[in-house]
Order: sequence, then C-alpha cells, then structure tokens
Amino acid sequence: MSKLQQLYGNFEDWVHSWWPGAKTRITAALGSIGMAAAALQGYVTGLPTVKYISAETLSLLGAGLFTLSYWFSGMGQRVDARAQAL
Repeated sequence: MSKLQQLYGNFEDWVHSWWPGAKTRITAALGSIGMAAAALQGYVTGLPTVKYISAETLSLLGAGLFTLSYWFSGMGQRVDARAQAL
C-alpha cells in the first residue's frame, strides 16, 4: 500500500467516525431539498431566479451533496475491509 493510499485510508477512517450512517441520509436529504428549491424557486417566490441565488447554483450544490452522499454510502464497508486486511 502506498503512502498516499494509507493517508487516504486514514482520512476515510476519520470521516467515517462521525455519525456513521447519518451522514449519508443527511446529505441526501439536503441534496433533495436543494434540488427541489432550484426547481421551484421561481414558481414559489415569484422572484427572478437570479435575485439572491441562481437555480444553476442550487443545482450544482445539490449535485455536490448527492456526490458526497454516494461517497458516504460505501464508506463503512471500505473502512471495515481495511481493518480486516490488517
């Protein structure tokens, strides 16, 4: 195992130690809220979509949150696999 892989593994172990399982649900829920806000911003508020924050920005934020959620989803299995390999 290279030094970089070991550092990344240590980082992933550290991140996994925060609320295992809850991070995935929280980031997926926030991503869903952000995507819904992006889709409904102009309809609900009646304001132009670029008045405070653009719909594109909200969509990018939602995509980022879904990416984090995907990363968090298999983290426990990867951490356990590394622990068993030692």
